[in-house]
Amino acid sequence: MLTKGGNYFILVTGEKMISRILFRKPIEISEEEAKMLFATKLFEEQKVSLEKASEIAEVSLNFFIEILSRKNIPVINYPVEQLREDIANA
Repeated sequence: MLTKGGNYFILVTGEKMISRILFRKPIEISEEEAKMLFATKLFEEQKVSLEKASEIAEVSLNFFIEILSRKNIPVINYPVEQLREDIANA
């Protein structure tokens, strides 16, 4: 759940506060936009899984993948070097 205060957002899962984001000036953003931005950033920084990020954003997994695609954020993080290693060892 993302809770909006005057100039901050708090992400809470269950009874645990995950993060608090403070803004120096109030910003005009909907709760849905804030959830999507926060979830996208957490996923991009590899702090949460794809499934967890879609839960935070409160959207379906398929829709979240579509949003990531529009933002050119890879859904699968498979480094080229790891791929080369896996091919060589196959």
